[in-house]
Amino acid sequence: MTVAFFACGFQLLFITTHLPSYLQLCGLPPTVGASALGVIGICNAIGTYGIGHLGARFSQKRLLALVYLLRTVAIVLYVLLPPSAATTMFFAAAMGLLWLSVVPLVSGILGRLFGMRHFNTLNGIVFFSHQLGSFCGAILGGLAYDLTGGYGLGWSGLVAIGLIAFLLQWQMDETPPDRIPVGQPATA
Repeated sequence: MTVAFFACGFQLLFITTHLPSYLQLCGLPPTVGASALGVIGICNAIGTYGIGHLGARFSQKRLLALVYLLRTVAIVLYVLLPPSAATTMFFAAAMGLLWLSVVPLVSGILGRLFGMRHFNTLNGIVFFSHQLGSFCGAILGGLAYDLTGGYGLGWSGLVAIGLIAFLLQWQMDETPPDRIPVGQPATA
């Protein structure tokens, strides 16, 4: 789950950092990029709230895997369609609905598997992985652009890492580890 959360950060910060430049290269005005980021923000609130409710009723592990897959499908469709203001807004809405919808699912899985005693520490480790992914998404997107003069390699990387995250999350073992009662020594 921690590795998959790295992919989340990678995808999100690549899009946040490079979508406006990509749109400018496609000949679209800067207002389209700014509007897309706004649509992502609005839809993010709706998606996170909705997925949180779904996570209370269905497998959080499976929902999390599906979020990664749906994001990847949205990216593939967006890159395959001709760039326009309309396709960008549809892409922004889809990505926004899935943007941080992973957070309630990751938190729920952590709490269920490990309890609340070390929840903050474990959540911090998982979130640190997300932040490393964010850094890599932003910087590697820029490096890919500098090396190739376009964002094709960057978009391909988003697809590859999204598929890896889906597969890792789908196969995740969600069996809680054996817990040692507080105050009792561990035995081998």
